[in-house]
Amino acid sequence: MWRMSKLGYKSVPKLEELKKQWREQETELRKARKAQHLLGKRLLLDISASDEPLDDLESYALSEQQVTQIIKVLKHGSAEKLESLISLRCSLQREDVRLMFVKAEGSIQLLIGLFTCSFADVQLEAARCLHELSQSDNSSVSQSCLPATSYLLTYLSGNSPEFTEMCLYVLGNLIVEGEATRNQLLLQGIIPALALCTQSPQVSVLEAVGYTLSQLLASKEAPEKIIPIVLESALTEAIVRHIYFETEDRIGVAVEFAWSLHYIIASQVNNLLLISHGIVPKLVQILSDLSTLALRSAPPDLELLICPLVRCVANLLTEVDATGNKVQIHDGRLLVALFVFIEQYHNQHHFLLTECLWAISNLTVEDPVVASAMLHYNMVPVLMNFLLTSKDIAAMVLTILCSIADLGPLYCEQLRQKNILPCLMSTLGGADVQVTLRSLDAMIYLFRNCPDLAEDFLNNYGLSFLEPYKNNVLFHEQVQTIWNLCTMQVNEDSNKSTME
Repeated sequence: MWRMSKLGYKSVPKLEELKKQWREQETELRKARKAQHLLGKRLLLDISASDEPLDDLESYALSEQQVTQIIKVLKHGSAEKLESLISLRCSLQREDVRLMFVKAEGSIQLLIGLFTCSFADVQLEAARCLHELSQSDNSSVSQSCLPATSYLLTYLSGNSPEFTEMCLYVLGNLIVEGEATRNQLLLQGIIPALALCTQSPQVSVLEAVGYTLSQLLASKEAPEKIIPIVLESALTEAIVRHIYFETEDRIGVAVEFAWSLHYIIASQVNNLLLISHGIVPKLVQILSDLSTLALRSAPPDLELLICPLVRCVANLLTEVDATGNKVQIHDGRLLVALFVFIEQYHNQHHFLLTECLWAISNLTVEDPVVASAMLHYNMVPVLMNFLLTSKDIAAMVLTILCSIADLGPLYCEQLRQKNILPCLMSTLGGADVQVTLRSLDAMIYLFRNCPDLAEDFLNNYGLSFLEPYKNNVLFHEQVQTIWNLCTMQVNEDSNKSTME
């Protein structure tokens, strides 16, 4: 995103300085946006359609004696073993029962023994118990499952989709437990195991593997330890493949893999490699298809897929190739898709408006082709309608307008024809400093490149409009620059009149 600095009244900062500031702000934006989708545990609901609803936790309270009794039944190979496991799993939803169970001597070893036995129904129910334990926010409880990780990974290649899905969600929850746990899983081969799971035809398994993979890729050490391994494998191809979806029941799969791709791109480990493999046209095609779907009959949760994909594109637009040139996308379908998303979702899903504006901002930086397209197809007035929406939105829209105005006189003249000046005036006087600064910055670029706009300002507002800002130290430099530009225009007009 183009970042406007405080502009000195003597001259606008050099282009290289602005580029540096832009890159610095992009780094902060990536950190902030990445933090909005943090590692988190997930409970797999509706474990078994035949079970009773598990919403009344009071009915599953157990005493220490009852927990001990269940363990004894499980140890001695009773015919009631499966029934006892089901009862235990229900009770393990309660944190107090989880604590009592893991503190009981030999309990975890017993559970892992049942998890690795030869009876499929017992194995599955033991996996469900591990899943409940992995849900705990108490690290001593969830980490008690760590001795099972090698078995969990081994069983990912099993024939039961339900069992594989359960193992994946347990692993996804354990990934949250810390770097030591993730290191253990890496050594045990979690990445090739997940890559194998991406070949599954089962939607539930694919969604689970996408979740687990995104957990792994979102970790703090991922750029150093995990993403390079993923990029060297064929896993990125599988990730992109599963972002495409043909039926509504696969949207959940696409969302999980889209977040996985987002974490890879946001890490900036080797985005040029992804670009060389054609990731940009693939993403543009997907977003174009999604915009068509949004215009017809958007299926539920489509916006949850659009969000990470727009972020992927926005981040790729900040990349600089070996020659020092910024990545540019001149496929008109992308710009159209972004404006479709804005039109369709800005009311109900405000977050998507922010994402799209961020991408458009990156798209327009130093790119006359994109700026010309926006002006030609009358997209700028659509953006100006959002200037009074919120301070964050206003700041983004003003940044886009600054990028267009910076391209020169022809662009500023067209902005003039779009009635930009009254829109800028409407943003002044608010409480937000950044919005005011960017409005003044936009005026500087416009007046410098299009003197007629300075004349419009003088005729309709006058220099007195700037008086409230002139003595404010935050705005002094910008106001002084505008003052000088307008005064210069007055002097030029006066000289013309004298000559005539």
